[in-house]
Amino acid sequence: MSKAKIMVSCGELQVWLEIDSEVYPDQLTDLCNRAALLFGTALLQAKSSGVNVMAPDGEFDEDSEDFE
Repeated sequence: MSKAKIMVSCGELQVWLEIDSEVYPDQLTDLCNRAALLFGTALLQAKSSGVNVMAPDGEFDEDSEDFE
């Protein structure tokens, strides 16, 4: 059985995908695309919520317009 694992991180934001299954030709491409989509969506949601992903504890950005 094959195993594939993709991990993307920036500050406190981490996205990882792991699969244990038959390998098909575009599996790594599909996993990379899925990880990029998840990471981008999570980053946009964090920004719109005023969460600073670079802060060690995921603190809110008090200067954010959405925070007020």
